[in-house]
Amino acid sequence: MMREDLEAAGLPYQDEIGEFADFQALRHTFVTKACDSGADAPTVMKPARHKDIKTTMRYTHQDESAQIAAIRAMKPPGKKSG
Repeated sequence: MMREDLEAAGLPYQDEIGEFADFQALRHTFVTKACDSGADAPTVMKPARHKDIKTTMRYTHQDESAQIAAIRAMKPPGKKSG
């Protein structure tokens, strides 16, 4: 079904580097974007329909900039926010 919709829209099902635009790709994108927005993995598990946190973590593709931003957002122990 998705392949036909992509073709109707003039979009390739498989790109030049061999990546597919399928429901699995949408799941990876959803989990990654949700985690990038600040949601933690246990929160993302339910809408992703994962039963195991390890599965959710496998679907997360955060780049180095997301990791750096998360570290910078941490407050030192004892320091009040605000």
